[in-house]
Amino acid sequence: MNCLSDKTLREYAAGILDAEATASAYAHICSCDKCRAKFADLIESKRAIWSIGCNLLEIDNCPEYEELSDFVSEKLAKDAAERVRIHIAQCEYCHRDVESIQKIRSKASLSGKLEVYPGKFSTHRERHWVSVGWRALAGTAAAAVVIAAVFLTQPTAKSPSGSIQTAAKPNTNIGITHAKPNAKIATSNNNTFSTQKRPIQTAA
Repeated sequence: MNCLSDKTLREYAAGILDAEATASAYAHICSCDKCRAKFADLIESKRAIWSIGCNLLEIDNCPEYEELSDFVSEKLAKDAAERVRIHIAQCEYCHRDVESIQKIRSKASLSGKLEVYPGKFSTHRERHWVSVGWRALAGTAAAAVVIAAVFLTQPTAKSPSGSIQTAAKPNTNIGITHAKPNAKIATSNNNTFSTQKRPIQTAA
């Protein structure tokens, strides 16, 4: 007998398998202790993660998965059903659980083979204490998230630097030198000029 993959278990829990696959998964979970335990752990983990959001929204005392299943089956007493109805109207996470249960049962009923009751998959009642531990851990994690968010959003003022950068002053010590005229060139030019001024002597 081949066990269900983790992906199939997640899709079954989310109610997105078709009717035939849902019926087949349900039959396998009922007959396989390993997959039944994995499915129960999956539900507990999902509820623990979602309870972080409930704590952030200050929505406490989420019903157990079995109680939500009984609510869908209309097996709860009138007062309990009304309490669950009010809670799921405020809690997005429990509302998703109820929708998931309804999808699973709807698809299983289409196959005409069985009635899906996720509450039957839970193990012994001591799982309730595991759930309580998860909720305590989730509450601590939620508080840590809030503290980290507050800390990270605080503006941090940078202290001014002790050394102030100033623009470099221009160098005013640059000496200006005047080039001396070339004496040879000047002499040559004078000689040339004087030669041109001499009168031309002609023979008598």
